[in-house]
Amino acid sequence: MESRTRQIVAASLIAGSMILAIIAVRQANKRKSFPHVSRESDPAVRNYFGLPGFLSSDYPRGIRNNNPGNLKITSSPWNGKIAAGKNSDRTFEQFISFEYGVRAMIKQLKNDIDRGYNTLVKLIGKYAPPSENNTSGYITFVVSQTGLDKNAGLVSTKALLKNLVRAMSVMENGPAYPVTDRQFEEAYQML
Repeated sequence: MESRTRQIVAASLIAGSMILAIIAVRQANKRKSFPHVSRESDPAVRNYFGLPGFLSSDYPRGIRNNNPGNLKITSSPWNGKIAAGKNSDRTFEQFISFEYGVRAMIKQLKNDIDRGYNTLVKLIGKYAPPSENNTSGYITFVVSQTGLDKNAGLVSTKALLKNLVRAMSVMENGPAYPVTDRQFEEAYQML
């Protein structure tokens, strides 16, 4: 009888472990599954993952808008910009593909550096002003990601812009959504 009880307990433990393993795999697959595309999606729009449509609100705003730099809406005629009348965000620019948003970010950073905002302190002070951001925290994060001195002179080379875009897109959207090498290269080729 004691042997039978041990067998039942062992079988129950195995079954319970299997159920927990199945639940864990399902939860992991939910996090890694393809993004949800909103019903309002325009088939011409391609998101961060290269799929058609804008992403659901489960994703950071910059990723949803194909705008990893969270550039605010302006009159700038960015290539690939969603027209103001079709922009559903109303505060930040939206782009028809993630690469167009990366392109706009590269162009904005390049223009700012070339106009004299040529240290991280000056550049990020303009890009993420203290009236809206923790600018000193932003600078500290970019320094930690790029290894640049916050007061060193910047020259808008491709390598520098790539480092800045990667660090700043992570600051804006979180570590799960860095601009990839492919996305940067495609965007840079569109300059």
